[in-house]
Amino acid sequence: MRQENSQEAFAAERKKLQARIDELEKLDRIHKQTEGMLKESEQRFRLFFEYNKDAIFVADPATRMIIDCNLKAEELTGRSKGELLKSQVDSLHPPECREEAMGFFKRVSVGEEIIVESMILSQSGRRIPVSITAGIVKPGDRALLIGTFRDTTERRQNEELLMGSKKQFEELFENIGTGVAIYQARNDGQDFVFVNINKAGEKLSKVKREDVIGKSVLEVFPAIKSIGLF
Repeated sequence: MRQENSQEAFAAERKKLQARIDELEKLDRIHKQTEGMLKESEQRFRLFFEYNKDAIFVADPATRMIIDCNLKAEELTGRSKGELLKSQVDSLHPPECREEAMGFFKRVSVGEEIIVESMILSQSGRRIPVSITAGIVKPGDRALLIGTFRDTTERRQNEELLMGSKKQFEELFENIGTGVAIYQARNDGQDFVFVNINKAGEKLSKVKREDVIGKSVLEVFPAIKSIGLF
């Protein structure tokens, strides 16, 4: 009887041990799966970071030292990653913008997220207009400041061209010898409102610009309805 009890106790202990081994093996598989997923996620993030179309800088909020940057950051500044990682963020900006840029940096350092316009100073001395989106991230216990810098040179050039074209149009509109008025349709084209009228139009129509802008054509010239224009 004693021998049978001993065998049963041994079998029970063996069963418990096997259950523990199975549990450890399961935990090991989960750990490896998690580790693999983290590694894959890390690789995806690194690819996104490195090959992003915008320059990305990671800085220490306390020291303002750049601790990481991507390929586009090197391209934008004309400086190598090694050189950038020995620099403070102050050096990214030309002297005339530095104080304002550091003001932005301080705001982000205390938790504010910003989108601002600034300038980057390239290695060649060129001033490059940028739009900066920045905020604080906390991977673990350490706070890091991440700034995304988008080159806005092309956008600004287009804005300048648009402003130039607008100015040319306004000068032509104002100085052309022919009377010209600009209207906005109202009530599905049943009426029109004056948006603008040039000098020749004022003279021809015997009206003043300030008296007609925003008013209905029918209100200003009620007779046009009787001649079939409406």
